[in-house]
Amino acid sequence: MDVPGTHTESVWLQPNVSGYYFLALKGMMTRLSAGTAARNPEFIAFVITLAAALESLLNDLIIGQMAYTFEPEHYRKYAEALIGMSARNKLEYIVPLCSDNQFVLKRDSSTYQQLTKLVSRRNCLMHNKAYLQEYQAEFHPIDAATCNINIKVPYSTMDPALGITLQECTDYFDALKSFLKVMSSKAWLESALICRNPGAADSPGEQVSPAPSS
Repeated sequence: MDVPGTHTESVWLQPNVSGYYFLALKGMMTRLSAGTAARNPEFIAFVITLAAALESLLNDLIIGQMAYTFEPEHYRKYAEALIGMSARNKLEYIVPLCSDNQFVLKRDSSTYQQLTKLVSRRNCLMHNKAYLQEYQAEFHPIDAATCNINIKVPYSTMDPALGITLQECTDYFDALKSFLKVMSSKAWLESALICRNPGAADSPGEQVSPAPSS
């Protein structure tokens, strides 16, 4: 029997989608760290998942901020307008957006530099293009109608994982965790990653719209 006063009504909640990426990354990093190979094909999957986690987190933050600013019935069109930006532009804009323009990212911070490198690396992996390349070929005639052709193709032009190292993956992951920590804070404070916007007027409230915990 229902207790008097018990009722049902609609509530709006934001699922923690980006958290699933972070859980996957923790498991992937454990496996990568246990390996000994200098070149690991799993580095490709790890970097792409890292970039997906970053963009999912940025999208979560945008949606949360728009839902906080506008009514639940109307926020989506504003959120989708911002979500349509590139990952790099969303990264640049997310701190001013969530801090009411009081703070900005420090472009010279190691975290910012690593995250922009992550976006660039992801773009290269996801949009790799095998254009024609010129190579020197050795022709060895066997008879009047047949010859062997020897073409030396550098392996580096064929393997997109070559050049991705465990240290690079670790640096990206550490930067992503540092970014999440700042965006999950309850209040805005200057740090190695963010600073006050010199062009912003003082605001009495400096509450952050926290990121979903991951």
